[in-house]
Amino acid sequence: MPDALLGGAAALVGVLMFGTNYVPVRRCETHDGLMFGWAMGNGALGVGLLARVAFGGEVLSLGLLGGAIWSVSNALVLPVVKMLGLGVGFALYHGVNLVVGYLVGRLGLFGAPVDSPHIPVLCDCSVLILLLSLVVMVRVEPDMSHGRAKGGAADAARAREQSGVTARTEPAAASGALQRAAELSSPLLAPVSSTSHVPSVARSESAPSAIGHVSASRSAQFDGFSTSAIGAAASFAQLLQPPDLFALPEPAVQVHVRKLWGVLLALLAGLLAGVNTVPFLLWTRNVRMPHEPALHFLFADLLGVWAAAAAMYATAGLVQKVRCKRYPHAPIRPACLSGALWAVGCGGQMIAIDNIGMSTAYVLCAIGPVMVSALISAVVFREIRGAANRQTFMLALALQFAGVGMLAAGSQTS
Repeated sequence: MPDALLGGAAALVGVLMFGTNYVPVRRCETHDGLMFGWAMGNGALGVGLLARVAFGGEVLSLGLLGGAIWSVSNALVLPVVKMLGLGVGFALYHGVNLVVGYLVGRLGLFGAPVDSPHIPVLCDCSVLILLLSLVVMVRVEPDMSHGRAKGGAADAARAREQSGVTARTEPAAASGALQRAAELSSPLLAPVSSTSHVPSVARSESAPSAIGHVSASRSAQFDGFSTSAIGAAASFAQLLQPPDLFALPEPAVQVHVRKLWGVLLALLAGLLAGVNTVPFLLWTRNVRMPHEPALHFLFADLLGVWAAAAAMYATAGLVQKVRCKRYPHAPIRPACLSGALWAVGCGGQMIAIDNIGMSTAYVLCAIGPVMVSALISAVVFREIRGAANRQTFMLALALQFAGVGMLAAGSQTS
């Protein structure tokens, strides 16, 4: 099979897996997400073990590094969304992610091999079009009222009790990281893989969200393509916010400091997401043996993801133990299935990068799942309602199709 055809087919597998891997947990509560992330890592590691049996592979330090980078990037996303709101946070994080991932292959950053597109200007313009599509897409406000998580208000109250958050002891304006995580509701967009799935967030006075409003009665509910990484970051969100700064009495100063931290974390998270495949590229260029399949790297990468998720889960559990608070548990089987689907997509992305280059494959596997999850949201779950929403949604999709077409046309290697 020609390299371009194989790479395109593998990219399609990655897009479909990344765009649908959170469907199994659409109606599941993930609480703070750390146990869910660990369970998801178990599913991913299971696929990694099967890949090792089928294609070979070993424990590689570069693979462990790549998986850990991906986990850290995802762990930073919740504070970004909480501080900036979904609209700004989504556009900034994924904008940085797309640009960095594209430039890694286009310019050979961090020692990665340099891609040689057939029409470089066309590829560069396609990335600009895709960035614009993200800005347009976050203006869509999905109707989530018909897709509630199982358990309803009783489960929501139980989740708040388990996490140690009560309405009587914690004002709404200063709720802690776990309550903020519990108030997450899934969005139209569920970024994937190298990109992080960002659920919509309740609007706040300091960072209004462009998508969705979540009422207090819907706390602890994840209705759509929720992500374990977002929930997992909740336990670390308070550690990323300097308490002395956020305790300043001046509201204006507090808002500016929060936004500053949000921007810095968004830049860092996007940078890490964009470079999480660099270890794979370095292995391909410097370590890989002739005729060794790309999937030899998959086991080590997924092992790194699992190890990082397990470390975060164990750390959070220890913190809760010291604080004498119960740790809420998330469903295991749906999370494992979600992780398995994601791992298959990760393998497809590696094969695509190996055959059509980093700059093309990474962008396709980053923007494609957004398109898939958006279409599922609109067609299957019917969450796009109202003429203005539909028009904005169609404009964003049109820009994404145009950008992907331009990228495909200009990315033939010379």
